[in-house]
Amino acid sequence: MMSERLSWRLAAACGVLYVALGLARGGGGGVGVGDSRANIAKWVGGSLGPRGVNWTGAYLEILALLSLVVFIGVLAAALRLREGGLPWLSNVTLGAGLTTVTVKLASLPAAFALAYRAHEGFDPQLAAALTDMNTFSFVLTWPLTALMIAAAATAILRFKALPAWLGWSGAMAAIGLLAAVPMAFGPGAFVAFVASTIWISLASVTMIVRPPSDAHALATREALVAAG
Repeated sequence: MMSERLSWRLAAACGVLYVALGLARGGGGGVGVGDSRANIAKWVGGSLGPRGVNWTGAYLEILALLSLVVFIGVLAAALRLREGGLPWLSNVTLGAGLTTVTVKLASLPAAFALAYRAHEGFDPQLAAALTDMNTFSFVLTWPLTALMIAAAATAILRFKALPAWLGWSGAMAAIGLLAAVPMAFGPGAFVAFVASTIWISLASVTMIVRPPSDAHALATREALVAAG
């Protein structure tokens, strides 16, 4: 029983770990979508070139995304325990979350290639294209994360899988993420960061402090079956 609770809480804590690792890594720095090709090429040659690949930041980002996968699995499991025989909302939560991670991971090769070859020099157009690929992949994760949180919020409010306030805050976070997409060239990144990371942190802490009662009951039944 205690082992089940401990493993659940450790897995649920991966949501907080994801946020913490993202904050520890910090921003990519340098340039973004709104910068000109000339500015991007100048930054690549003058800053990124001598620095090369920031392996510490790369490892932190990969570990953060792997932690997010674990958190998404726990969140979907918590919803499925209460959803019953047709768990489509928990399935949408799981699918949208894993797709979010996949899209973000798929953007990393462009960033790695830019950093790894920066010391050799880059054509301004190619440097801008690689930079934009990485940035736009990040923007594309916003509606995907919004779908994940919206499905989770709906399941929370409908089946009381987690506290209702987490469902209502999830609905607001999902709206914020969708609203941030057309503001990608302005304050969109900040809005998306606040909306997603705060809700993930709250959901993670909630599942650590209050594991679903159904999970305890399920663990007890499995223990009794094994003992019998």
